[in-house]
Formats: sequence, structure tokens, C-alpha cells
Amino acid sequence: MILEGIVTTTGREGRVNVAPMGPIVSEGFADDPRTFTLRPFQTSRTCANLKENPCGVLHVVDDALLLAQATLGIAEPPLAKAARVDGVRLADCCRYYEFVVDRLDDAEERTTIEARVVACGRIRDFF
Repeated sequence: MILEGIVTTTGREGRVNVAPMGPIVSEGFADDPRTFTLRPFQTSRTCANLKENPCGVLHVVDDALLLAQATLGIAEPPLAKAARVDGVRLADCCRYYEFVVDRLDDAEERTTIEARVVACGRIRDFF
């Protein structure tokens, strides 16, 4: 199942990237979030950041404007420090999943990144 959301990553220089991302998750992910797979293009800032700093935060959001702004690369949402990874999370989201990269394979045009959830939280309900 693909869950459309937003991923925040931070590069070596500390610049935050906010990007829409549809990770592949298991059917029971909402109840038992352990791992998921990201497939960013090799040329993306998300991919570069995860190679430099192999961690980030996946967010479930209900803000269509934020998703559109992230797609255009103009999103500047309020951020908060992540609890367990070297990065930030959206201050206003439904749920968030802090993750570390366990495996990165960039043999194809879209890099396959296996991520492991190390912390999660719920800010508010989706509906």
C-alpha cells in the first residue's frame, strides 16, 4: 500500500527539505509501524540528503495546500526538533514517524531506501 505524505530530511549543511513522498507501507503500518520503503529519484534533494544524513521524518498530513507547496518546492511549514533522529518534524501534522535508513540501493533511476521507524507520534486525528 502506498501512503501519500511528506518527508523532511536534512543535509550535511543543515538545510531542511520538505518533500511529498509516497512510501510503500505494510497493511498494518498504522497499528504497528516498523519499516517502510521510500523510492525517491536519484536526482532529488531527498535522496541526496538521505545519503548525507541517513535519517528523516515521514508525516501523515491532511493539508492539501502544504502537499502542493511541497511539490513546488516552496513549502515553509512550522517545524519542531525531532526526538530521536538528527532532523525536524512538521509542527502541525496528523502523525509522524522518525526513521533511520537501514539500506540504500541506487542501482536504478529511483533509489530504493529501506527505512526503520525509531519513534512516532500523533498530533491530531486525520479526520
